[in-house]
Amino acid sequence: MWLIRCLLGVPFALISLSGAPALDAGKVDGTQDPGEPDLVITPHTIRVQPMDPDGTGHWITMRDYSELGSPCPSPDGRWIAFDAYKSGYNNSRSECWVARRDGTDLRKLTNGATPRWSPGGDRLLFIRGEENDPGKEPDIYVIKVDGTEERKLCPGRWPDWSPDGKRIAFSRGGLPGGGVKIGASVYVSDAEGTGSREVVEGDCPSWSPDGKRIASCFREEGRPPLIMIIDLETKEARKVGIGWFRANWMPDGGSVVANGPVGLGGRGMVKLPSGEAGRPGQLFSQFDGSSSPCPTADGEFMVFIARRPRKVR
Repeated sequence: MWLIRCLLGVPFALISLSGAPALDAGKVDGTQDPGEPDLVITPHTIRVQPMDPDGTGHWITMRDYSELGSPCPSPDGRWIAFDAYKSGYNNSRSECWVARRDGTDLRKLTNGATPRWSPGGDRLLFIRGEENDPGKEPDIYVIKVDGTEERKLCPGRWPDWSPDGKRIAFSRGGLPGGGVKIGASVYVSDAEGTGSREVVEGDCPSWSPDGKRIASCFREEGRPPLIMIIDLETKEARKVGIGWFRANWMPDGGSVVANGPVGLGGRGMVKLPSGEAGRPGQLFSQFDGSSSPCPTADGEFMVFIARRPRKVR
């Protein structure tokens, strides 16, 4: 993996090288029952926001859960998959849920995290780790959206489908610790998790809409994490900016959206060109605590995590 490490010393501009329905589990903004106390401000609720600045968005909340994460729209944009934690990420098991884009029909599928829709919208990839051994590599699973036919595929994390559904990308290995792992590598295998091959050093892969590139996050000790774009044919890797966790592709493949630095020492969501290095753009700065942006396939909506303001009567 000398290629990535050597590139880090190159100036930025010269480098060529993302079950059953749960009753009353959540509420959509505006559906609060009369006489019900205000919803508590939670650090992690899902925002569904139109890209059109004049559009009206809404919130998806889970009343009995303190933290939500990894929102991912289905290919047709009608559903959102995400993970949920009753007592927070470090204090409870992860659960995979789906909901309609308007926040209705909330359903828990299984225990797991980082769900990703298949191109056909009928299955989801997700990961599940060992509760009694958090240091062990989690396993990648696949499940149908009705909660049936769950199967283990292979060890790994942050799985994603290729656009044709014939392959999956995922990360594996790295030093112990949370977040993006130092020394982790991105792998590609067939859709059953077999025949895997190492592609590049990095974590949290995301497949481009044209199937020719993978975005990943590369982290090195003492340096900020970087979003890298890897060309699968030439093996060239391009640094496109500072960012952490998974970078998700915009539908035209010309940019990715990710968590990144904003302002003077702030953190938020950014849009980074996937080609030549360019200036990052901040996304939806009006929402506090925003992270993990992921667009719908038509580019009309963005789903992300943000703090929901207290309901005002």
